[in-house]
Formats: sequence, C-alpha cells, structure tokens
Amino acid sequence: MSDLRAVNARLRQVVADKDELIASQDTLIRLQRDQLAGQDELLVEQARLIALVEEQNAALRRQVGLDSTNSSTPPSADSIGANVYTARTDNLIWYGAHQTRSHAAVDGFDILPRFAGVLIRDDWHGYHKYSDPTRGGKVTQVQLCCAHLLRDLKAVWESDPEHQAWAEQIRQTLKKARRTVDTAITQGAAGLSTTTSQSLRDLYLNTAQQGIDANTPGTAGRSHDAYKLAKRMRERVDQVLNFTLDFHVEWTNNPAEQAIRMAKLQAKISGSWRSMRGLTAFCRVRSYIATAKAHGVEVFTALRNAFLGDPWSIATPA
Repeated sequence: MSDLRAVNARLRQVVADKDELIASQDTLIRLQRDQLAGQDELLVEQARLIALVEEQNAALRRQVGLDSTNSSTPPSADSIGANVYTARTDNLIWYGAHQTRSHAAVDGFDILPRFAGVLIRDDWHGYHKYSDPTRGGKVTQVQLCCAHLLRDLKAVWESDPEHQAWAEQIRQTLKKARRTVDTAITQGAAGLSTTTSQSLRDLYLNTAQQGIDANTPGTAGRSHDAYKLAKRMRERVDQVLNFTLDFHVEWTNNPAEQAIRMAKLQAKISGSWRSMRGLTAFCRVRSYIATAKAHGVEVFTALRNAFLGDPWSIATPA
C-alpha cells in the first residue's frame, strides 16, 4: 500500500513538473511572439522610412533649378559676350553656353522643352513659356527663387526705408513662411493647415498691395522699380508661396546659383572668354566634374579616369 502511495505521489510530481514546463514554454512562446511582433513593427517602420526617403529623392529629381550669367564681367573689348547657363537637380549639374540669353538658347539645350516637373527659377521672362501649356510648356509647377526676391526687396527698402517699409515687411513675411514650414516638417506634418496657409497668403497679398499703393503713378515719393516689384509679387503669389503648399519644393534656387558661381569666378579671373569653343569646352568639363563630385567621386579620380579612357558615369539602374 505504501508503495502505491509512493507511485501516486511520484506521478503527481511528474504531472506537476510537466504543467510547470508547459507553463514555462507558453511564457516563452508569448515572449517570442511579442518579440516577433515588435520586429514586425520595426520592419514596417523601416519600410515606411525607406519609402519616405525614396519619395523625397524622387521629388528632388523632379525639381530643376536654372540660372545663367554673362561670361564676361565686365565684358572686355575682345570678349565674345556669351552667356553661361546651368541646370541642377539634387546630384546632376549641367552647364551650357550660348551667345544670347533667349528662347533660342534655352530651346537649343533641349532641357526645359522636355522637362515636366518643378522648375525653380528667377522671373526672367524667357522662362515663362515653359510652364505655359498653351505655348507647349510641360513644367507642372514653378517656384520663384525667394533668395532673389529677398535681395530685390532689400534693395528697394534700403533706397527709401520710410516710404518703402512694405518691402521689409514682405521680406519678414517670406521668412516667417519659411520658419512655419520648417516647424511643420519638424513636427512630422504633411502640410500646413488651410487656416495657416490662408493667413500667410493674406498677409503677403496685403503687404504687396501696400507696395503697389505706395508707388502708384502720381504718388509722391513713388519708385518705378518698387512699383514693378510689388505688382509682380502680387501677380506671382502662387509661384512665390508654392513651397508652403508642397513641402518637397525648395524655396530658393541656391544650388543652381552655387553651380553658376564657378563660371562667374572664371570670368572674373580671366576677364572674359575669347571663343565659343573654349567656353563650350569649359561647360562640358565643368558639368562632368560637378556631377561626379555631387555623387561623392573625387575630382582627381574623375579626371584621371577620363584621361585614361574610362570616364566616370552615372550607374544605369538594372
């Protein structure tokens, strides 16, 4: 009888041990399931971030900044008087040269006539047709370079601080708009609220109208240049404030201006270009060097490989 009780006790202990083991295994399974769920969440978040970066990169590739400058500063007696143009995306930089600053020049480069994206530019009239569908333009959005506008507004204000106070006020409005967008981006917002966007737009338009009123023909102390600038800013409000509606759009053309700076420096040092052949060669070499550098390639390496017959080139997607 005592042996039977001992066996039963042993069986109960075995069952208890198994129950404890099963409970431990259940706990382990739950922990592993929680870990896998956490990994799934991490993978989902990583996929979201990758998609966001790809979207931002794609948006940058759809943006082109354009700028130009005269090749002689100032033109010398034996200079050819040509113009240097540059077009730039996030990591593609192109230079071209033409005798004139004209539609014929820009059309001949065959970039803007085929470009369907966001064009960041100054307000030179020669660019207008590329965003006008009735004239064959394919550009979908325009962002006027706010750096250009800030400089123009500063010049107007400094010419007569009292009478042209509107110019400084609208400068501050543009800076406020930039800060507002930056804050929204930092907070993870996809865009400004309708109320905020409309408030910035109303403030901008009211100030531009003040500039028009202060410089209307017949007004004492008026400035013709200030009148043209205020009127242009009112008419181009959508192109000036585009960056507040689409966070992917850059608000200045600074990258293209930085690219054109080398051409200006070259012209300043040499005084001018004596032939289109030399200027065209400079533009071609500069395009190669600048784009290679933008892709992280050392300039010396890019030049050495070119001289060895194996020039660097952008990798073609598989």
